[in-house]
Amino acid sequence: MAFLALIVFVVVLLIWFGPKTRPRVTIISNPVLGVFNLLGSTAEANVKDDLEEVAQYFNEVRHEDNVPPLCDVLLLYCEINSSGAINGSSQSLREVIRDAGAAVVVVATNNEAKNYQACLERAPFGRANLVMTIDRCESLFAGFLGKLFAQMERGVPMPIAWNNLAPQYPGADHNELPATICALERGQIAFG
Repeated sequence: MAFLALIVFVVVLLIWFGPKTRPRVTIISNPVLGVFNLLGSTAEANVKDDLEEVAQYFNEVRHEDNVPPLCDVLLLYCEINSSGAINGSSQSLREVIRDAGAAVVVVATNNEAKNYQACLERAPFGRANLVMTIDRCESLFAGFLGKLFAQMERGVPMPIAWNNLAPQYPGADHNELPATICALERGQIAFG
């Protein structure tokens, strides 16, 4: 009987002091940033502002205007219409994400929320932590992305970093933030 009590005591200690279950974090080593500009010269100023703020957090920056660049994080400059299609592209948003191979995708241009809703069809491919911009709010957007990627570079997973910058509770003050929607389809992602 004493032996059984000892075994139970040891099991309780192992459970109590053993490793705690934490969400699995995907670490992206030497992250590559992709820039896919489907708006041409109308988005050049935004691309420049964004890269000045965020390029420092990436090992390499790849620019493309015709096909999605292979990357870990994609900045996509496009217009999404009311049917959910990307103007000027034969690809859907999910196809762009799939072809880029990106774990994080930021639609870095203003689009209406209802247009994003129309483009988020279910597909067996093209899942990412997706940031959808409704209003860049001028320079607030680039600064927000810079702070987000700075935290991720320090190993803070994206959902936690996002909540640190834009708390997700009723009544939280978001006045100094761009208007965005974030769908964390890939979950815990950080840079390492």
